[in-house]
Amino acid sequence: MSTAPDARAMANDAVRRARRAIDDVVDRLRDARARVVVIALCVCACTNPSAETFHGACVEGKFVERSALDALVMRTQGRVCSNYGLSHALRLRKPTYGVHDVIIASIARTTRDGRHFLGAFGTWARVPKVLNFIPTVFVNVYRVHVTVFALIALGALGALAVRALRLIKTVVVGVFGLAAASYVAPRVCDAPLWSIALCAAMWGYAYKRGCLNGVVTVLKALKPPPKHRRGRGPPPR
Repeated sequence: MSTAPDARAMANDAVRRARRAIDDVVDRLRDARARVVVIALCVCACTNPSAETFHGACVEGKFVERSALDALVMRTQGRVCSNYGLSHALRLRKPTYGVHDVIIASIARTTRDGRHFLGAFGTWARVPKVLNFIPTVFVNVYRVHVTVFALIALGALGALAVRALRLIKTVVVGVFGLAAASYVAPRVCDAPLWSIALCAAMWGYAYKRGCLNGVVTVLKALKPPPKHRRGRGPPPR
């Protein structure tokens, strides 16, 4: 009679061990996957080509095709791919291309034909025309998120700065107050400073022990009522 319950318990124990082993394997795979993703992102960020490298890739791969006017004025491929730094800075000409750095990759867009090029792992590749809208959507969404997060970070820094200024103000006022009290109080009370500190400690201990509850109640009763603001009802009793 006891054989069946023992076999059932052993089977349940085996199932629990198997589930525990499967959960351990899944957790290890998740940890390994997370590590692989982090390593891949770091590699992409380290090998992300800069905007300056696009000019060489443009000249070598002829990303910007020469027009009939370029051929007429004998403009070379290097000149065609030039971004006209000084002219662009003076706003005399539009840049030939624009490069957007998204940390793990770079996206370049040519002004003449609106083509996109993806930069990753130290090289540049042309985006197919069918998928040309994807970099546009990605860059615009990335800009929106970066702007929002930058504003949030700026607001957080502003709040921290205000708190720091308030803390500094409190510390400065407290230091000057203690200095003034330590100078004025002994002369007003005609007693040494240690005796004033002893009296303050005694009153504080009495307040903490509740020995001054009656005095506090009388002071609250003598407190003048708060002023009413216009457009609001009377304060609750």
